[in-house]
Amino acid sequence: MKKKQLFICVMGILANSAYAGTMGDVAVKDYFIPFVVGEAAVTWNTTESVSIFGNPPSLDKQLWGGRGAVGIAHSSPNRFGYTAEIGWGYYGSTSSSNSGTSTGGTLTISNDSYLYGFDLLAGVTYNFDPFQLYLKGGAMAENRRTKGLAVFNNVNNGKSYVSTNTINAIATNVLPEIKVGGLYSLNEHISLTLAYMHVFGNNDFAATVSGAFSNPSATTSISSVANTQNPSLDSLLFGLVYQFA
Repeated sequence: MKKKQLFICVMGILANSAYAGTMGDVAVKDYFIPFVVGEAAVTWNTTESVSIFGNPPSLDKQLWGGRGAVGIAHSSPNRFGYTAEIGWGYYGSTSSSNSGTSTGGTLTISNDSYLYGFDLLAGVTYNFDPFQLYLKGGAMAENRRTKGLAVFNNVNNGKSYVSTNTINAIATNVLPEIKVGGLYSLNEHISLTLAYMHVFGNNDFAATVSGAFSNPSATTSISSVANTQNPSLDSLLFGLVYQFA
């Protein structure tokens, strides 16, 4: 009888151990977490403007902007995971003004360029509670909208002739992008985020106006050359992430 009781006791212990082990496995399953993020942005860009008859432009850059995104993050029992997001951002503006004089007249150009775009990013995460580090790569469809005014002043035999032209153009380039940063978890749903983002644009801008005014009513001798690829961006981003955990 004692042997039978001992056997039943041992079997009960083994069964409880197996059950506990099974419950442990269930608690560490992989899972996906959707999220939204809102970030303020301070962006330095390489936007330049046109030189007129050898005169360089004056530039005033507004650095502030912002970005919003939605995405999904994958978590696993180990510290590594992966993530993807799609976002839209506004990355500041550049105001430019310049004036130059050539034979028979003066050309003055003033314009404002606004930078914004959609981006798609994917990458890896490393988690050590309450922190998370991430590295993401992808591409941005960067838009540069330019609005401005060009004024031609011709002089012939003491008489002035003025021609005014508006500038309104949008240039779009798809450019490589990287983003590196981290999160600090405040609770199950909300985290602080800080990141650096770089968009690989054009750093070799060249735009010049040269020539001379051929007569009071025409500018056929004036020529301009410009590299219109959009600029590089370097952004410091900070904000909040909400996870639908």
